[in-house]
Amino acid sequence: MLWLKPVDSKYYYQRPCMNKSYYTLGIDWEDFSQNLLWKKNNTLIHPDDRIDRQTNILIELLNEADIKATFFVSAALAQYTPALVKRIATYGHEIGLHGYHHVSYKTLTPEQAYREVSEGIKIVSDIISQKIHGFRAPYCSIDYNDNDVLEILADLNFLYDSSMFNRKLICKQSYPGEDIVLNLNNGRKIVELPLATFKAGGVNIPIAGGSYWRVVPGILLREIHKRLSKTGKANNLYMHPYELDPSPLNIHHDLFKESPFRLIKNSIAQFRWNFNRKSFKKNLISMVAKYNFITCYEKAIKIQKS
Repeated sequence: MLWLKPVDSKYYYQRPCMNKSYYTLGIDWEDFSQNLLWKKNNTLIHPDDRIDRQTNILIELLNEADIKATFFVSAALAQYTPALVKRIATYGHEIGLHGYHHVSYKTLTPEQAYREVSEGIKIVSDIISQKIHGFRAPYCSIDYNDNDVLEILADLNFLYDSSMFNRKLICKQSYPGEDIVLNLNNGRKIVELPLATFKAGGVNIPIAGGSYWRVVPGILLREIHKRLSKTGKANNLYMHPYELDPSPLNIHHDLFKESPFRLIKNSIAQFRWNFNRKSFKKNLISMVAKYNFITCYEKAIKIQKS
């Protein structure tokens, strides 16, 4: 059954998820050092060699668990490492798009957003010789209010988006809590697979993956997902390749060279990106062992047909 929901004078039809037991794992396939330099001065550099090791560790873990994931590929990384993208696809994992440059879509005009997405599609689809069905914006920078970007994705024939993620402790109406089908203002439709959150006592807890899995105690995380798996809420997880790297991430000292507090800022950044990183793999192994995983494309098809 469909119902109408108003959001900031925009109207969307939404349909609840009918597949409570299915999880998805979306990998934001990007290079840590490449992103840092782009964020600092919009300079696109060759990715770090670590991306090969990180990707191989991830593929091996997924193979052992016998699950297929969705790799949302950064076109900026893919253009330097086409063989690695092909290798991911060879193992049967879905290839989605993570944009071209690692930039927040909140900062782009519709024209700029179209260029970022369309150029990214060309680079990645030419590598794998396959159609790309899904999109995840860098920084998960799309919500209900970004109708222009969602329309661009629909016009470019994306089946689904998986960018919406409520990371605030106080719940916001501009983020869905379940997998839905959106009817956009241009008459097109797109499936939205939002990232997992858990609401307790009016407080929103982001538990989809990434750095949140390093902060939330493992025993609490597993209990929350046990409860979440029994509901109709979105069970969509995310991660980055570098979260499985056994070596610490290195924050370049010159990243803050223009700041008088560069040493302090560097220390804070080192702590932020390396805190409790060993716990991530343990949590991931626990999740893939307990729950049924399908690709985002497979789930989007189920939502579309439900």
